[in-house]
Amino acid sequence: MKIIELLHEEKILIFKFLCVLAWADFFIHPAERKFIEELGRNLNVGSELEHRIKGWLQHPPRPEDVDPYSIPNDLIELVLEQASLLAKSDGIIDFGKLEIIESLHSLCD
Repeated sequence: MKIIELLHEEKILIFKFLCVLAWADFFIHPAERKFIEELGRNLNVGSELEHRIKGWLQHPPRPEDVDPYSIPNDLIELVLEQASLLAKSDGIIDFGKLEIIESLHSLCD
């Protein structure tokens, strides 16, 4: 699946998950913010979703609203790829983020 071929609801799910991941250490690093904002521009998310993303970068989505098990099978690898890139974007290894990514990775098995 090409990343551009995503449905609007799939984009919402991906960005919600990425924002929760970015907040795993209770701080949005400027590099994480830049990564998420650039991804939003690359995906042409539109003004409504862009506004929601900016809100999630100010205050994270509730973790209970982002269930990794709700990610459709055909999106798991894409979300995992983007999550890994996000986790590396700030140059800091955060074990909370690694744990979240590992739990997502286990869904690929």
